[in-house]
Amino acid sequence: MIASQCSAVEIVQHKLYQSGDILVAPASRSLVVRGVPQHVRPKTFDLLLYLIERRDRLVRKEELLDSLWKDTAVTEKSLAQCVIELRKIFSDDPRNPRFIKTAAKLGYQFIGPVGDAAPDIVSPGLELEEITTTQVEIEKTSGHWRILAAILAAVCGVLLILWWRSSLRPETVLLAIAGKRPVVVMFFENQSQSADLNWLSAGLADMVITNLSRSGKLTVLSRQQLSSSLERAGKKGPLRLEDAMEVAARSRASAFVLGSFARMGDQVRIAAQVHDARNGRLLAAESVTADRPEQILNRVDTLALELAADLGAPVPGRFQRNGLATLMTSNLEAYRNYSLGVEQAHAYHENEAVELFQKAVSLDPDFAMAQARIGYTLAVTTVQAKEGRLYLEKAFQRSGNLTDSDRMHIAAWYAVANLDYPDAIRRYRELLAIDPADSENYMRLGRLLRGEKRYDESVEVLKQGLALNPDSVDVLNTLGAVYSQLGRHAEAIALEQRYVSLAPLEPNAYDSLALAYAWAGGAAEAEQAYHRALELKPGFDVARRHLAALYCQTGRYRAGLREAQQAIQDAPSGRMRALAHAYVGWLLALTGQLSRAGEEVHAANRLAPMPDIGAVVAARSGQFEQSVALAGKIHKMLWTNRGERPTTWDRTRFYVLGEVAMGENRPQEAIADFQEALRHWPLWSMPALLEDCLGDAYLRLGRLDQAIAEYRRILGIYPVIGMAHYHLGVAYQRNGQPNLAKAEYQRFLELWNQADPDVREVVAARGELERLR
Repeated sequence: MIASQCSAVEIVQHKLYQSGDILVAPASRSLVVRGVPQHVRPKTFDLLLYLIERRDRLVRKEELLDSLWKDTAVTEKSLAQCVIELRKIFSDDPRNPRFIKTAAKLGYQFIGPVGDAAPDIVSPGLELEEITTTQVEIEKTSGHWRILAAILAAVCGVLLILWWRSSLRPETVLLAIAGKRPVVVMFFENQSQSADLNWLSAGLADMVITNLSRSGKLTVLSRQQLSSSLERAGKKGPLRLEDAMEVAARSRASAFVLGSFARMGDQVRIAAQVHDARNGRLLAAESVTADRPEQILNRVDTLALELAADLGAPVPGRFQRNGLATLMTSNLEAYRNYSLGVEQAHAYHENEAVELFQKAVSLDPDFAMAQARIGYTLAVTTVQAKEGRLYLEKAFQRSGNLTDSDRMHIAAWYAVANLDYPDAIRRYRELLAIDPADSENYMRLGRLLRGEKRYDESVEVLKQGLALNPDSVDVLNTLGAVYSQLGRHAEAIALEQRYVSLAPLEPNAYDSLALAYAWAGGAAEAEQAYHRALELKPGFDVARRHLAALYCQTGRYRAGLREAQQAIQDAPSGRMRALAHAYVGWLLALTGQLSRAGEEVHAANRLAPMPDIGAVVAARSGQFEQSVALAGKIHKMLWTNRGERPTTWDRTRFYVLGEVAMGENRPQEAIADFQEALRHWPLWSMPALLEDCLGDAYLRLGRLDQAIAEYRRILGIYPVIGMAHYHLGVAYQRNGQPNLAKAEYQRFLELWNQADPDVREVVAARGELERLR
């Protein structure tokens, strides 16, 4: 069907809500505060609208959770996070609210005065011959500012197109030579506003992407890549043509597909239009109607075949029989759960994602990609290699009808689940060879290379990913982490700051920035960033554990224990609770509370094996036989470190062996073990973890010159490790260098000026300073 045959859609007027300097447009899902457009998450906007439309009463938390998250298992923390986001945007004091009032343990009410503003005009679609006339009439009634905005938009559009053309990279040109046309399928607009069909916005896009990917002449942006592009561009709700052009330009696409759907009784009408990415010109339009929702999958197959032909890339006849029912599932409810699961996985809500994928599998046991996604989430994005492998094997058994790209991804994930990292590297290189625009593959390959200690290659791959997609936060974050480990702290901080600027309401962005500061020695800046992450997401257990570690490194053990214990309460799963218990055990061991530390390790092991922390606590308790046994289990754990080799555990393992050797009076073996420990990275969340183990061993053995040299090496890398300053002071004092000892004690007390006053080293440093004076 050619573009001129599009059916007309009536121009509809929609109500606007105004409360003080807040303007809410339900139709366009827009929020303007004090004249400035605000970008909020979809659920946050849904919550605001729900409260405004029921402002005459208190809305209970249970009602909000049932209405806004009915397809997802979440806790009240998700609701509280949305309220926090709105209050921040409105500058609303919860103790003296002007807009959102909290009834403790009950619910929320919108209390601001609400009036109707002038209606907005939305034109979902018009006959081509009507468009120019309608736009002129709208501009005539809208004032001169709208004309100016249109001129500015046109200028920006021209500049954007020029930038797009000038920034094409060799990879993109090669794709064109090979006959691969880059295409973006945007999320579909829900024109009927039926909340139970909201999932189709991303779901229909995913269906069309899957179908178009069967053509050998198209490169189609994946759903995950599209989600990232939209988030980083700040595009939420229905996309305007200009928004879609911007996203397509960022993705180096030559064409894009805009679509919509609407319910009419039992029928669902789906429409899609193909546009030229350079100028937005409409190239073609198609539509299909499903007489009932169960027919959507089959009707989308027909729609996608027509779109492929419109794009000049018809699907070969032998593939036309293999539609979504064959490639994915014939069960719409199963596909709905799968689609929602992909959305949760993209937001790193792994537990919610796995639950939704499992629902999809229960509805259709032959749903190979749902099985594969469970395996991917467990083995690649978390640490559960053994569990993930089982699901990936099931997916392999049912993968005969999947696309070549899907099978290649499953093979790469399976290599990670098997802990076969060289094979995983090879497979990700193959994926990038056929799809060099997929930023997630650059991130995964970069992590794998880092795990193999091939740091130069890791940096090069990640930089290539950023060259293709400068706004990929996953690549930015991963490269920032690699730079931190390589000591390139200024570059690491700059990358993480870029992450924050692209995702200012994402708590993980601030957590990553905090870690970059911590690696660079900026404890105060790190603490501030952690607190910002926890403001955005009070139940963010990851940031709490990292903050606990930071407090520990500055002698604030009580504060660290409070944060780690809160992380136990906030943890979303048994494995994460185990990790939080292990953190508590670690902090207790550092303060000499070995009995309590053992209890926490035992509590952790009831939830998930934690031999690394258990081995440290046992070694410090003098239980050497148990410690060695646990150390031997560390490298046998079938875990991945979010898709890469977990080399950080080797530092703990050799440290434990060194402690045992010291306890059993085998000093040379101990020194060798500590030296080996330092050849492996510390835990990412504890930048300087055990870095001073070799210096401490030299000090305990009375090898003062070697101890001094080692502590000075450490402080050249991590100048704010307070304990290294303290022990260097001890070494200088024993070596007959009192002035140098005095300077180190003073530096130690300056760095630990907020430490608990009864910390043994703090008390000792003060006493020694008095004597030296």
